[in-house]
Amino acid sequence: MATAVSLQPPSVDSLPSYTPRSGPLNFDVHNRSPDRHNDHAYHLVKNGKQWLTLSLRSQAGNDDKTPRFNQGHPITGSVRLALTNEAVIRSVSIMVTGELTSPAYYSRFLTMTRQLFVSDTNEVDLTLRDAPKAFAGKLKGEHTWPFSIRLPKGVCIVLSDAVKHNFRLPPTLTDLQSKAQIHYRVVVRVKKGLLNSDTRLSTEFTYTPLLRPTEPSILRQIAYLENQPLVGPEGDLEGWKSVEPFILTGKVFNARPVTAECTALDLLSIPVNSLEVVSPEDCHPEAVSTAVWWAAQERGGNTRERRVLHGEVNIPQDAPPSCRIVNFKLQYAITFLHLKAVGFTPSFPDGRKAALQYLHSEPIEVVTVPAHGPPQTSSLPPVYDAIPT
Repeated sequence: MATAVSLQPPSVDSLPSYTPRSGPLNFDVHNRSPDRHNDHAYHLVKNGKQWLTLSLRSQAGNDDKTPRFNQGHPITGSVRLALTNEAVIRSVSIMVTGELTSPAYYSRFLTMTRQLFVSDTNEVDLTLRDAPKAFAGKLKGEHTWPFSIRLPKGVCIVLSDAVKHNFRLPPTLTDLQSKAQIHYRVVVRVKKGLLNSDTRLSTEFTYTPLLRPTEPSILRQIAYLENQPLVGPEGDLEGWKSVEPFILTGKVFNARPVTAECTALDLLSIPVNSLEVVSPEDCHPEAVSTAVWWAAQERGGNTRERRVLHGEVNIPQDAPPSCRIVNFKLQYAITFLHLKAVGFTPSFPDGRKAALQYLHSEPIEVVTVPAHGPPQTSSLPPVYDAIPT
């Protein structure tokens, strides 16, 4: 596990990217049929009648009770007001918010407002480009106002250093075990007469950003298309990332010292860990998944002095993508732990505890959609297909 974290995130362009998946890499939340949608309705009731209704049309599945919106798809819906008697309604507005919460920190990083109805000229927000014209008089009966709000790809926030920082809108994070949570809400606000309190009706929704990796190398795409084994790093330099060899030292049966040189060639063959960072002093690492390994079958792969292993780690489909907002970031790293073998005891020359030791850790970016090109398939041998990772 990594123990030292910089608040400056690594360049996205320099990081390998992986899509959470289960089976072939063909799941794409942004490539669903445009006709697929689900309607959601929320009400306020008075005297047994629904007098305020918020309706949303989202990309959530039939079994999802929470609205879901992906980057690039607008938040569409309507607000319905049903008044039995005449009433003074000063304004009706819709607001979308994004909030970061942690035990020691709170930040509203997103606020978008649309005015749907105004009867008091003093309530007209002239800063809004689509502010409605003031309506003279009271309201009675049923009134419906449609709306469509397109979320931005990112936000610009001034932090404590008095410098503007650009952040991509983060995904919804609601894991109760997480040290920080990210919530998005749609809020309807009805302002009544001066002597009456305002009324609010709100609901949370799930937001997923569009994060796509670069295309695989040509040789790797051909292998996917023809369902062939991947070309190794010696034959496909663009399709792999090589790291410098690292040395493993220890003793066999607590007697004979040994030294081995290891090279991690494919980042998919290393365990994956996530790290939540709220501040430099508040870091929370967690294991996400563990790799499955098998012996290489290609000619010349294994010799008396050399062993070649292939591996793959399946990132859970519900793993949130990498993100950073204000002073919080969720980052992933592949961590090569010390090898475990019968009779072998690793040595730790720097004196650190064994629990803190790892041979190599490499940051990666977890994305939400596959790369363009042929669907990526698993390289696991058939015997491993039913083994959970």
